[in-house]
Amino acid sequence: MFRDIINKGREIADKMTNIVMNFTETEAKVREATSDEAWGPHGQLLQQIADLTFTHGSFLEVMCTLWSRLHTESSRSWRRVYKVVSCYGFLLA
Repeated sequence: MFRDIINKGREIADKMTNIVMNFTETEAKVREATSDEAWGPHGQLLQQIADLTFTHGSFLEVMCTLWSRLHTESSRSWRRVYKVVSCYGFLLA
C-alpha cells in the first residue's frame, strides 16, 4: 500500500518534470526507459523507442537522448548505464 503511493508519487513527479523541462514525447520515453528505478525497461517501451528510430528526426532525438543520459553527472549510477546499454542492445538487435 505505502509502496504503491510512493510509486504513484514518483510517476507524477516524472510527468511534471517532463512538462516543466519541455521534453518531447520521444525524450520522455527514453528517459522513462533509462530511469534509476530498480527494474529494467519493459519490452513495450523498448519497442516504441525502436519504432521511433525509423524516422530520421526521431532517430537523432533517441540517439542524442541516450547519449546524454549516458554522459550526465549521475551517470555514475550503474543502473542508468546498464539501462542505456540495454536500450542500445535492443535497438541493434
